[in-house]
Amino acid sequence: TLTVGGDVNTQAVVKMVEKYFGPIPACPKVDKLSLPPVQLPETRYISGSDNIRFPLLQRTYPTIPFYTPDEPVLDILSTILSDGKSSVFYRNFIKSQVANNAMVYNNSSEQAGEFTISIRAFPTQKLSDIDALIDKSLAEFDVAGVTDDDLIKAKAKLEKGFVGGLESVAGKVSQLAAFQTYTGNPNQIQKRYNDYQKVTKEDVMRVYNKYVKGKNYVALSWYPKDKENKARADSYQVPPPDKPAAHETVTIKYQDPKDNFDRSIKPKAGDAPFVSVPDFYSNRFDNGLQVIAVKSDEIPMINIQLMMKGGHLLDAYDTSKAGLANITARMMNEATKKYTSEQFDDELDKLGSTISVSSGSEATIVYVSTLKKNLQKTLDLMYERLMNPNFIQENFDRIKKQALEGIANSYTQATMIAEKNYARMIYGVSSIKGIPNDGMQNTVSNITLDDVKNFYAKYYAPDLAELIVVGDMDVNTIPHSFQFLQNWPRKNIKLPEVTYLSNYEKNKIYFIDKDGAAQSEIRVGYLAMPYDATGDYYRCNLMNFVLGGSFNSRINYTLREEKGWTYGARSGFTGTHYTGPFTVSGGFRKDATDSTVTEIFNQINSYKTNVKPEDLDFTKNSLSQSEALKYETLGQKAGFIGRILDYDLPKDYTVQQYKILQTMTLTDVEQLAKNYLPTDKMYILVVGDKKTCYDKLTKLGHQVVELDKDGNVKM
Repeated sequence: TLTVGGDVNTQAVVKMVEKYFGPIPACPKVDKLSLPPVQLPETRYISGSDNIRFPLLQRTYPTIPFYTPDEPVLDILSTILSDGKSSVFYRNFIKSQVANNAMVYNNSSEQAGEFTISIRAFPTQKLSDIDALIDKSLAEFDVAGVTDDDLIKAKAKLEKGFVGGLESVAGKVSQLAAFQTYTGNPNQIQKRYNDYQKVTKEDVMRVYNKYVKGKNYVALSWYPKDKENKARADSYQVPPPDKPAAHETVTIKYQDPKDNFDRSIKPKAGDAPFVSVPDFYSNRFDNGLQVIAVKSDEIPMINIQLMMKGGHLLDAYDTSKAGLANITARMMNEATKKYTSEQFDDELDKLGSTISVSSGSEATIVYVSTLKKNLQKTLDLMYERLMNPNFIQENFDRIKKQALEGIANSYTQATMIAEKNYARMIYGVSSIKGIPNDGMQNTVSNITLDDVKNFYAKYYAPDLAELIVVGDMDVNTIPHSFQFLQNWPRKNIKLPEVTYLSNYEKNKIYFIDKDGAAQSEIRVGYLAMPYDATGDYYRCNLMNFVLGGSFNSRINYTLREEKGWTYGARSGFTGTHYTGPFTVSGGFRKDATDSTVTEIFNQINSYKTNVKPEDLDFTKNSLSQSEALKYETLGQKAGFIGRILDYDLPKDYTVQQYKILQTMTLTDVEQLAKNYLPTDKMYILVVGDKKTCYDKLTKLGHQVVELDKDGNVKM
């Protein structure tokens, strides 16, 4: 099955397909495989352990393949059981503070399916108790049954997901290809939608009884090493794989296609697609809030982003409570003065809409996504969430516990240890940029509910806010639709100054021991420059494309393809309004840690004087040909026009970028590399297994300084 979608001439595509694929002879017929339904003779308990913090219990029930009548019903059953704050699994596991995560999902594939219950419990919980609580939760569902609201919410969520999956060209052609491949008919979209909409309450209980209630399953317990924690004793051992059965050998004779053209000549790429900024609506409300909007009516959806500048930066006013911006944003997703957390979630779920608040490194963002038909009701809920939060102690206690557990869990992951300590190293311990967005254990422990209330009262305001709207709506109605934001009072917010590390200690490797780590996480870099759209920041990322910005880059190709030391390595500049770093990063084979550090510097130094014409051609072709794919979805469009607003960019900045790309020379690239890749001023951080790689690192000629997992020098 070949699908082609996008801005193409259909008849021309058909001719090209006939030319290149038509002459290829068909292979011998392959009979479709058909497997009998899986029948477990008994429930099976198995277990294992690893370097983790949260013990996991996962139950899997065998079910049925996709595109069979019960698949949509199983999808809806799984949604009812665990999606939303009124679901039985959320209530019994998350709200009760038993687990960090509780999911039920159905995964049907071509030959079979799995209905899975997955609980990631807090470290103090016994998986035997989790096992019993799963049974209790299923029993509660069995008694309560399915309500009309349950069906409305599940169907609305699945409808929005179905529509959203068709946003991109890739989403469209993938869906068409799947329908054709597995059903023989690509025109299944309306049928699939109808299959979900016609599911009844009786259908849901029927499949629950058929596939889940009282049925055998496989239960996997996975727990931290040296802390055995099994739901039950193992009752099954996974056997070694059977030897492949002998099959009749079929000799297939290769047949050359009968062509009237030379296949060795590659078709040339067409002209690079040029992306221009679409017409947009812009406005500034009297209270200072800036607005930018673009109409996009390909699918009946609307995305809204309200960005309030500050976020984690505001934690700088009291770093003893760093993480407060994050905790406040998470509390904004809970109760309001009109609705409990569960009631608010129910109202959203009935619409299939999303309203979420999150805090990033430099902003707090309210993200809204809705079907066009539910816009006004969703905006009413947005008003309630933003303007009338109700900060309740019970919700605060749960969120604070989750935050502390998340921070503790980050210490089990070498990647997270490296990221946190690299930022601390680059920016300095006194900079808010050197403190993780979610804070640290000691700072989050200091946060109280009153702190949250005060943070909201001080910093949730339109002063430094930006509203971005993309989707199927009349942008001229924005002042009316968002009247509640026009009435939002200013608070005269000032952002804190960001400090940076002033001293660099040359030629040191900083090492953090992660006992038993299978890979070493390596970060090499320095504090470079802030973002700009058409200056040296943009030019440097063009320069970096061949060094470490693509899969075929020198760093990735050498370390992955030639050496076999990594699954992937990359480099790049990541500035914002504030100065950001140039970083080389990746996870590498622990026995090659020292060699990797050496090779990274070899590649950077070599690049400064050895850029080839084909490197520049590759950069120009790759970046210009891929540009259009960056602005397909509503989220991508919102990011695109949001950048114009946030950085006050000219409307033709993409034209300027295109000219810079096309006129860049080898001399330009080499000069940028010499100016902005100062290998004598780069930090080196390694997180890995000390007994494997530490001694080798000491032989590289650099001083090696050992740190603990919080970045403090070990004495």
